[in-house]
Order: sequence, then structure tokens, then C-alpha cells
Amino acid sequence: MWCDNADMTASARPKGQGSVAQLVSTALRQDRLASLEEMLRKIAELIGGDICILWQAAPGAELEQTPPSGHLFVLAQWYRNEKTWTTHNLPLDSVTGNAVLTGETQHVQDARIDPRVNYKLPFFQITGTKTFFSIPIIFGDGMPGAVNVYRVRHSPFRDEELARGEELAALVPSLYGTIRDRVSLALVQKVDNILQSAETAFTKGVDGQGPAYAAVNTVCRSVQETLHALETSIFLEDRSRSEGVFEIAATTFEAFVTKPCYAAGDDGLTGWAVTHAKPIRIFDLVCFQEELISIRQRYPGVNWIDRNNVLNKKREYFTQEPGADIPPISFMAAPILRGGRVLGAIRCCISVRPPYYYAERELNLLELVATRISQFWENWRSRRDTEDENASWRMLVESVSKMNRFVQDEISRGSPDETKIFNEALRITSSVIRGAEIMDVRLRQEETNSLYFAAKWGALWNSGTVTDVKWKSSRLFPLGGEAPESVGAEVFRSGRLATLGNVSENPHYSKTFDQAQKMIVAPIQAQGGMLGVLDVRGTSPVPFPPHSVAIAELVAEQLGLYHYLAEAILGMRKAQAELSAHARTQRQTYADLGHQLKSPVVSAYTRTETALRFDLPEKVMAELLAVRSLLAKAKTVFWSTRLFAELEGNGELKPRLERLEYQRLSDLLSVVARDTELRVDPERQLSFGVADKTFRVLQATIVLVDLDLLEQAIANIMDNAGKYSIPRSKVLIHGGVTGGNRFHITVRNRGLKMTAEDVRQCVTRGWRGEEARLVTGEGSGLGLWIASHIMRSLGGELLILPTGKESVNEVKLLLPISERGRAI
Repeated sequence: MWCDNADMTASARPKGQGSVAQLVSTALRQDRLASLEEMLRKIAELIGGDICILWQAAPGAELEQTPPSGHLFVLAQWYRNEKTWTTHNLPLDSVTGNAVLTGETQHVQDARIDPRVNYKLPFFQITGTKTFFSIPIIFGDGMPGAVNVYRVRHSPFRDEELARGEELAALVPSLYGTIRDRVSLALVQKVDNILQSAETAFTKGVDGQGPAYAAVNTVCRSVQETLHALETSIFLEDRSRSEGVFEIAATTFEAFVTKPCYAAGDDGLTGWAVTHAKPIRIFDLVCFQEELISIRQRYPGVNWIDRNNVLNKKREYFTQEPGADIPPISFMAAPILRGGRVLGAIRCCISVRPPYYYAERELNLLELVATRISQFWENWRSRRDTEDENASWRMLVESVSKMNRFVQDEISRGSPDETKIFNEALRITSSVIRGAEIMDVRLRQEETNSLYFAAKWGALWNSGTVTDVKWKSSRLFPLGGEAPESVGAEVFRSGRLATLGNVSENPHYSKTFDQAQKMIVAPIQAQGGMLGVLDVRGTSPVPFPPHSVAIAELVAEQLGLYHYLAEAILGMRKAQAELSAHARTQRQTYADLGHQLKSPVVSAYTRTETALRFDLPEKVMAELLAVRSLLAKAKTVFWSTRLFAELEGNGELKPRLERLEYQRLSDLLSVVARDTELRVDPERQLSFGVADKTFRVLQATIVLVDLDLLEQAIANIMDNAGKYSIPRSKVLIHGGVTGGNRFHITVRNRGLKMTAEDVRQCVTRGWRGEEARLVTGEGSGLGLWIASHIMRSLGGELLILPTGKESVNEVKLLLPISERGRAI
């Protein structure tokens, strides 16, 4: 029932608290935008009213012009009784419009007879309103409005009630702004907490895909609840599926999402936001077409098509009385930006509770939320990319180890099949590069001077008709001519890797597959000579992960190494078969082998060293150290091979002398010790240590060496120490200046007994002691022989001492100190 008390203000006001204090207290207790209704209720009760409506001039209204144009709409309202009627298109020639235009309070003592009032309007007929007043206000954003209080009974407002109404109405803009600020801050804090919780889950190793989208969905619903939106949707780019396409990541009203993704250039309001990377706000979609000119002044080129039939269904979205005006169909969207790059968009449509439209402040709030989402989304994508890269490298390291064994088995055959080796390498590459679907190895065919497909991988090679399959496999790519006729030819000529994000944009691209959209072409080379190219193709427009280039390059280098290893070993076998009759050919073969192995092994060793400088997972680091150790052994082997050939051919070595620096020697010894220790069977529990301080004498001593030759001599000595030391012992490397004024590098270990005769014989080419043969079948008797020649070439000496107490052996590399003596 309507209240018939003559004066409600006394009963509504708690003792000891004035009207202003009550209104402020009520406002400060609110935590929702819709709580604006509570403020209106308190104003009505303090003045003895039955209805309180907060009006605002619609955006775009021109109140200063003559005549003024526009209308007023209900921002919020409170009714004591269920008999309500709402109008959202109140003309400016109404009593309320006059209050707004004149800036003066309007008091209607009896609406039934006041000529300014059309009492036949549904509002008066349904509610039974008899008297009311309208007090003009200015909102914080500068928009004019009014606070109206209505009484159903015929009881005009007294002067003190009007004065109290003006006092309370004057507080509405600031209190409303306070509520909005509190709600905005609460939403931002809530969003931060939601996203921080998801970030914490990522750091604990939880799979990122589920928590990431769950967090975005929770944020979406939080925004919807705060802004009372019928629909809130978030669109985001997932680079693992598509780049530049913003797919629906979360929504609160699936029926509205008839377009599940957007891209730059798309029509529509959301499309405009992602295309221009700017926010957009429309007061009322109902008036979109009639206000299109003014809308396009703010948002050039914007267009909107009612795909969801919103305008015809608009009455379904509100709980309005039949026949009454419905609130504005308000819309806003903000791009989700990171460093100027669009990652997606967030939008809200139709505020179903007061305030019934989105003002500039709500759009700013949406932009704040978009900023939080962009930070979170970019962090998640970066973390996922890093995890993918680490997984790829781990898989590659594991696969290379298996690949090496596979190649070793294949090469050990009488006639190694390179196609099998290439196919295995392609299989590995496809497993570690996301999106690698079509792969091949192209080698140079000498008779045609063209590239041909030597190995292929991927289902699309066998797709199509028999003719298509045959045509693809038999294609040739000429290497001659003034300009390259294919990307493969271009890479073969330049020796530089090529990355094609969009194959159709490269003028040299020669199409083999209609489905291919991206491509990596890496050169396969060894010893500075080009062998062919490795092709990696994908059918998705999403770019390959950034680390794919490094992986493709590494695999191509491995292929070059395998190819040359196969050729070199075949050549070595042939040379061995003709050894007795072709001694000179043998020496040349060893020299060629050394040259052939140097470039790929050193390149692979250097790349492994580079990878070790990065902050990698422990398991990956351990695998890379093991790979480096094996490469170090390979490097020792090819150097020994080259030196053997040089000694066989010339009878002596020709060093290139330079000063031996303390730091370079320290680094060299540490690496050699570590690599040797890693190659030793772990069950033997050998350790290697370097007494680094003993080499600091080099800081004041001039010793001239060929560092490459010295490294080879040290590696040979350390390799022997690793083979013949007793289990659970330590190999120690130390140095200094001898009493005879020579610089020494000493390797000390506990191992096989060395007699005086052994000491004399061990530097003989091909000699191996009986105990050494029993301990291991490895070794050719060349290590100490080569080390001895190296030391003599440097003007020094290889000194091996007979075994002392407790089975201690010492091998010394003695070097002369320069005639200039000690450095000054």
C-alpha cells in the first residue's frame, strides 16, 4: 500500500542523525552500481515521497542551442509500490525538462490540474501520482540531470521539504561518483586476484591451458556482475592456432555470440575496436541508424548489423511493465592491447539494471580490465612458448643421442644407406618443431646441376593422384641461371637459411604443395661446401615457433656431418683395403678425413658451447654437457688424424706460436677435465680436478705455444688417465715452474703400474702395455706418440715418470720459458 502519513520525514529519520548524514551513510554502504536505487529510496523516505527517479540527459542532447534538442532517460528509479511505469524518452518540454533547462527547482502541487503536466500519460494514470518536484543536478562527467520525488497522495511539499530535497539532490552526483569509484576499485582488485591466482598455478607447474582460460572466464563473469551486463564477452588471440584472429575465450550469453571470432578489418562494433585498437561506446543501439552520422564522427567508418536480432527481442531482456519504454540498448568494447599490439577485445552489451547505460567512466573501467587481461595473457603465452621451446630442445637432445647411435649402426654396415639416415632425421625434426608437416632433404645432382628430393617425410607426399605423387617426388630445381628459380636454389647459392612466413610472398618460391603456407629452408653443408638443403613446411598460417629456426639449422648441420661421416668412413675403409700398396693414398685419406670432420664437429661443438650459456633446465644442461663431451672426443680424434697424416707426410709438426695466457689455459684445462670425466663410465667413480692457483705463475712468465697443439697433447694425456686410473680415485692437473726453469703441466693419477721399460716404450707409435690391453680394448697406441711429437715441436718434452708409492703416476708436459724470461 501507498503510505498515507502526512509527514514521513520524522519517522524515517533516526534520532541524532540528520538527513545528509543518513544519505551519506546509505551511499557508503553500497558496493554495486545498482545500489543507486538505495540512495533514491533513502531520499524518498527522508522527504516523505513514494517514488524517486534519477533522470539524465541522453548523450548527444543539445541543451544550449535554440530550440534545445534531445530527451531525458531514467538512469535509476525507486518505487514504494509495485505499480510502476518507466519512460526512457522524456521530452525537454516536460516539467523535468524545464528544471534541467532552467537550472531551477520545479514544484507541481497538483499534477491533475497543473497545465504543465499531461496527466493522461500512463505514468500518472498507473501510479496515481498527485504531486512532485524536480531538482536539477549536474553529474560528475558534466551531463545534466534531475532528481524527482513523487507523492501519490495530494500533499504538496513544504518549503522545508523542498529545501531538504535540494540539499540531498546536490549530494547525488558526488555520492554516485563515490559508489562508481568503489565498485571500479573492487572490480580491478578482484580481477587482479583472479589472474594472480592463475599465475601462481602456472609457477607451480600446473598445465597452463586450463587455468588460463578458466581465469579469463572468471574475469568475464566478474565484469558482467559488476556492470549488470546481459552479455560480457572476451575475445583473445591464440598464436598456437592462428595469428591475428581473436577467438571467443569467454562469454556470459552464448546466444549473442553468433560471430565467434574477429580479425582486423571485420565489420561490426567489436570489429571496429580490434581494427582501430581503440575503445568504442554506443549509448543506444536502437538509435544507431538515425544517429549514424554523429556516431561516425566519433568512430570513423563504424558499421553495425543486428546479427542477433537484438532490436526485435529487446523487450525480452528487461523486466519492464507491458507497454512501458525500455532502457537504452547500451554497448561498449575495449581492445586488449600489449605494447600497441592487439591481443583481443572485451565487450559489454545491455545493462539490465540501473544505471541503464555505459558512461565514459564504465568504458575507462573496461579498459583497465583489458590492460590486466593483456598482461596476464601475454605472460601466459610467453611462459607457454618457453615451455614448448624447452620441451623441443629436451626432445631434440634425447633424439640426437638416439640418432647418433642409429647413424653409427648404419655407417658400420658395409654400404650405409643415407636415405635411412635422412628419413630418421626428418622424423626427429617433425617431432620437435610444432607445425612441421611436410619435410624433405634436397641434394645436388651433379649431372643436371639441380636439387632433387633425396628423402621425404609427411602424409601429404602421398596425397593426390598417382600422377601428382610422382610429379612431386621427381621435381628438379635448377641451380644455374642468373637468378635463382626456387627458394632452395637461393639458399644453396647463399648458404644462408631462409624463413618464409607466407610462401606466396616470396618471388623465388616454387610451389610443390598447394597446402603449404610457411616454410624454413636450411643449408646442408660441410667443410664450407654446399651439399643441399633441408625443407620444413607447414599448412597453417600460424608461424613456426621462434626456436624452430635454430633447430632446423642444427639438424641441417647434423645432416651435413652424417653425410660427410658416411663418405669419409667409406673412403677410410677403401684406403685401409689398399694400405699396403697405397701408403701415400693412405696419408692423403687421413688428411682429407681430418679436414672433412673439422668444420661440422667444431661447428657443433661451438653451438653446444653457446647453448650452455643459456639458463636451461637441469636435465637439458646435463644432456648438452654430455653431447659436448662426445664432441670434444670427436674433435680430439679428428685432430689426431690430421696430426698423424702431417707427421706421416712431413715427419714433423709446424706450430704457430703465441703467448700462453693464464686464463685461457685455466679455461681449457677445466673444460677438458669436465669433458673427460663425463665420458668415463660413472660406475668407476673417477673425478678430475684442476689446481688452478698453480698456473697463475703464467701471469708473470712468458711461455710460447701453439694452443691447438697443446690442447691436443693435454686431451691425449687426460684421455689415458681416464682409461687407466683405478676406480674411486681422483685425477689432478697442476703446474708451475721446475727447478730447471721450465714451465710444467702435470697430470697425476693412481693407475696401472709403469716400469722404466714401459716409460721408454710408451711413446713409441702403436705400443700398448700388456696391462693396458687387459683393462680396455680401446686405444691405438698413438696418443702418447702424438703428444711426444707435439711437445718436441714446441721445444719442450713429454716426461713420464715410473709409478711411485701408492700407485701414483705422473705425466709432465715441459715447456721452455721464453728467452725474455719473466714478464715485467
